Amino acid sequence: MKFDRRLLTSKVGQRIITLFFLCALLPIGAVAVISFTQVTSQLLEQTRTRLKEASKSRSMVIFERLELLEGELRMVGANLDVRAASIRLPQDSLDDAFQLRFKGLAVADPSGEVFPLFGQTLDLPELTVAEMEHLRTAQSVVSVDYREDGAARLLMKLAVDPQDLSQGVVVAEINDTFLWGLEALLVTTQMCVLDMEYRVIYCGFEDPASFVSQLKSGTDSQHSGYLEWRTDDQGTEYATSYWSIFLRPTFLTPSWTIAIAQSLEDAMAPIVTFQRMFPFIILMSVWVVLLLSLVQIRRNLVPLERLQEGTRRIAEQDFDSRVSVTSGDEFEELANSFNMMATRLGRQFNALSMSHEIDRAILLASNTEKVANALVTHMPKVVSCDSVSVTFVDSNGDRSIKTYLSSGEGQKNQVVVSQLSLLEEELLQAHPEGLKIDAGAKIPPYVQPLADQGMKSISVLPLFVKDRLSGMLSLGHRESLVQSEEDLVHERQVAAQVSVALSNAQLTQEQQKLMGMFERYVSPEVASEIWRRREEITLEGEEKTATVLFSDIRDFSTRWAGKPSQEALSWLNHYLTAMSEIVMRNGGFVNKFMGDGLMVLFGVPLSQSVAQEAEKAVRTALEMLAWVKRSNAERADREAPLRVGIGIHTGTLTAGNVGAKTRMEYSVIGENVNMAARLEELTKQLPADLILSAETRQLVEDHFEIEPLAEVVVRGFKGRSQLFTVNQDADVKAVTGDSVRISERRTV
Repeated sequence: MKFDRRLLTSKVGQRIITLFFLCALLPIGAVAVISFTQVTSQLLEQTRTRLKEASKSRSMVIFERLELLEGELRMVGANLDVRAASIRLPQDSLDDAFQLRFKGLAVADPSGEVFPLFGQTLDLPELTVAEMEHLRTAQSVVSVDYREDGAARLLMKLAVDPQDLSQGVVVAEINDTFLWGLEALLVTTQMCVLDMEYRVIYCGFEDPASFVSQLKSGTDSQHSGYLEWRTDDQGTEYATSYWSIFLRPTFLTPSWTIAIAQSLEDAMAPIVTFQRMFPFIILMSVWVVLLLSLVQIRRNLVPLERLQEGTRRIAEQDFDSRVSVTSGDEFEELANSFNMMATRLGRQFNALSMSHEIDRAILLASNTEKVANALVTHMPKVVSCDSVSVTFVDSNGDRSIKTYLSSGEGQKNQVVVSQLSLLEEELLQAHPEGLKIDAGAKIPPYVQPLADQGMKSISVLPLFVKDRLSGMLSLGHRESLVQSEEDLVHERQVAAQVSVALSNAQLTQEQQKLMGMFERYVSPEVASEIWRRREEITLEGEEKTATVLFSDIRDFSTRWAGKPSQEALSWLNHYLTAMSEIVMRNGGFVNKFMGDGLMVLFGVPLSQSVAQEAEKAVRTALEMLAWVKRSNAERADREAPLRVGIGIHTGTLTAGNVGAKTRMEYSVIGENVNMAARLEELTKQLPADLILSAETRQLVEDHFEIEPLAEVVVRGFKGRSQLFTVNQDADVKAVTGDSVRISERRTV
């Protein structure tokens, strides 16, 4: 196979090689790492278990052998003739096995004289009181005699007659080779025996000091355990398991610690072969992967290059280009699909180019008439049809319709008004995907204008806005034809775009209608909130609990009598502008300007809570009066003081559109509105500029210092009503914007 450098320089080639390497080397490496880790872990665990069992079993064997040696000494004591002039044993009482277990044997009398029986001459230490007490219990004493050269000698002592120590004590030096049983240990293991003070009784290491220091720091006074340590001289790592033998109850000697150690190098020997083989396995995998990658890259790169070239030509709008691939696999299928796509793109490109203009015209249209004109003008260029009509259903519910139809090049579009029957509406709703009406069938009124133009086949596409039939898009054909699925899909897409444009136009008209009622009388923030929560507003009329504020200037006509009317109007506009700004700042709705008075609503058309809206109303009134006070101070030397009366009442009222078809406004009606107006009138008779009803007072008494005013009969209402006012001096902070004073509640 000829090597081509492009196989490795192309991005696809590099990805394939990377993928092959990852798929080959990662699993092998992962398996190797996991295997190595698992095998190492298992070997360490097996070593730990084996050493633990070895230390435990060796401890048990040592204890059993001590008991065996004690039994041997009992037999010796039984055969001794201590009454003879010289202590001696029968010749046949010491067999070969006995002489292998002991290095020497002697009898010591109470005077300290020693009578050797066989083996090495024993230099015996004097018995301690504890040893003598223990010997009297018919048990043996095992002691360790540490020599200056570091060697340790093991002695076992047993009384000839426990009841009479004067009969003598049998003393034997134990053969440590027999006691430790080193022949049963593995060649790769070492054993050490230490007493409680970590003094070496026996140790297989040449330099036991390093081992003793590691064991001393790692045992933590535990009965048994495991530790790993490193020698000081060569740095060899060892695994060690230790087990303690409790000898004091039986042999009156402190516990011995039996430690079995094995180097980790010996323990991990089985895995060394794996470590040696693994690099060769990796190298072989690399060569195999490289060979397979080159073969696969060569098979994939040529078709990809041809497809890339074909894509570049299509990007240059050369839709006649074709790609030839004969690989016999998915690349050949992809090339065939690519050629089919190029053919369809060529057909659709022109349609898309022409539909762009109609899309732009539809989406920019701000009302239904502009949408209709854009459609009937541009639609024949987008879809295959001879004429187009657009019908819109009136939203008032009487099913009246308007059909827009092109009258020809350069002429004004026709508009035909007709009526949609209930049966026709139900038929359109039952077929949201569209209807086809051929010549000879019953012609609905909304396609009659197309039929009058000689159209023999008409496709009707219903237009829905919020699941409500809002119109129909009708496409007329002079000859009957069978449309392809692609044409039908394209027509439905255009119908969907028209529905979106129609929805936008209706939404714009709705916003203009709703905002036209409120935006001049509320703050921009409140206007935005009204539009956001428009679904909560019912213009036809609804019962709401709200707070109404009436304000009026006292003696306005007298004040401006004899002065130019233009000057009076200018000042009044200045005053009403200031009052409106205060209302808007507090979230109120200026519903009416009544000469020099205002009607302000809090809680309609939207409300946070009845109490919050009432608080806003009182705060607005206080700011109005504060403004009047400042204005009087500024004009004190020129004019008489300005007086304003304000009445506030909270109750249930009816809110909605009021007026004639030609002119409507959003307002409120009801006796509670009249109550607020009557309270404002009472400011002329009572010594207060601000009067609150009992209903409003109950909602705001925690936020303002309320004072009782009078109990009167309000004109137009039965019974007497308790009226209240607000201590404006106490609540000056609420007017200036500082923290509101919370006064004590008063019972009136």
